[in-house]
Amino acid sequence: RRTPAAGMSGSGPVAVQRTNRCRRAYNEEKSELVRFDDGDILDVERYVFRPELTEGLAVFKVPQLLRGPLFLGDEFVSAVKAAGLRGPEFIQLWP
Repeated sequence: RRTPAAGMSGSGPVAVQRTNRCRRAYNEEKSELVRFDDGDILDVERYVFRPELTEGLAVFKVPQLLRGPLFLGDEFVSAVKAAGLRGPEFIQLWP
């Protein structure tokens, strides 16, 4: 499961749609977090998700991190690669 790290370019049209799919799949207790003094999350050093809530999702966000990254599932990454798009780089954030 990955998130984009760079822009995309390809030979054909590309459509991008903002996702409003949010899942409470993020496991705060098991993730490695850096917090502000007031307890708010400053950064996530290691993401842990509940697999039963992310299975089969192509694109999603988590409500605890709405200003955070857009998460892309294996299905999305495979589709980008199959389309032959050049330029995207993906960083694996969790197994």
